[in-house]
Amino acid sequence: MSRRLGLPFDEWPADWQARWQAAIAPAVDAFDDDGAGAHWAPDTQREIRKRLEQFFGFLRRTDCLDGSRDPGAYLTEPFLRPYIKELETRVASVTLAGYLRDLMIGIRAIDPTADRCLIHMVTRRLGRKARATRAKRKQHIDPDALYLAGLARMERVETDDYEKEDVRALHFGDGLAMALVACSVDRLRNLVSIRIGENLRKVGGFYRLAFAGSETKGGHPHASDLPETLTPYIDHYIARHRAKLLGTNDYPELFISAYRGPMARQTFSLRFKAATKQEFGIAMPPHRVRDSAITVIAEKHPEAIGIASPLLHHRQTRTTREYYNQADQISASRRFNKLLVELRKDALKANRRGKLFPDKENAE
Repeated sequence: MSRRLGLPFDEWPADWQARWQAAIAPAVDAFDDDGAGAHWAPDTQREIRKRLEQFFGFLRRTDCLDGSRDPGAYLTEPFLRPYIKELETRVASVTLAGYLRDLMIGIRAIDPTADRCLIHMVTRRLGRKARATRAKRKQHIDPDALYLAGLARMERVETDDYEKEDVRALHFGDGLAMALVACSVDRLRNLVSIRIGENLRKVGGFYRLAFAGSETKGGHPHASDLPETLTPYIDHYIARHRAKLLGTNDYPELFISAYRGPMARQTFSLRFKAATKQEFGIAMPPHRVRDSAITVIAEKHPEAIGIASPLLHHRQTRTTREYYNQADQISASRRFNKLLVELRKDALKANRRGKLFPDKENAE
């Protein structure tokens, strides 16, 4: 049996375990400081600890692990060079750059005095290489085209022949996912976990998406409004197709799988890629739509680039002004959807006949 690649936390040297616990601990009182990683979201904390476990596992497998040393003492070429060489046989350059970046962040948290110059330099070089490689092979689908294709897919699904209604329901859900991703640009983890009545609520003639700070990567709440043109599709999906997939089960999640329960993140991503492959010939993962959104704004509406940060829920400060920030996010989502409307008007007018749900914005 092969040895494990990572070193589980409970097998770390006791001093290193204590350092980690201190790093993620919040301040006890006003006279104390938060740990360096106390503000990390749960997913971030798990990811960074995983990269530390991976590196420490390498040190153990190469008989270099010495718990009496500071963790940062291993950020030198004799240890990093063979570790990077090993990773290069298993992961792509962009993934490798991310692994090293998380490792650097983790070491900084548990050993603040460590010399991180070398790993910082290597990470930057790998990052530049990864971006250059990715730029050559990455293909984008404009959000406006993705939104239109999602609507068209849902329209088509209603008239196509299917042996099983479950298949029709799943394909309709794929179209809804395409449209939803195009106009919300939320992270995959949030999209998959959308709960009706909690994250997704109807406000007048449109739906609003809202996530609490505990549900987001940055630990801050955010909200966005969906275009009214999507409302009848969501209503139809919930009333017919989602109900069909659920059967007698009762779950609050919006997206339901063929197994009568909430759709897993990997399943959502795979189905999304398959749907975009069918519609565009490009198997694009849902998280790449975030990049596409900014590309569209920068290239076609550069005057509106200021909405990019609140649209993607990025923050440059830890100061919490939740009501104002949420208002910025909702405003940004509305402006972004207005831009998409302008971009797709001609295409929608050219293909209005036979639609299951007429477009309100083009009804005049």
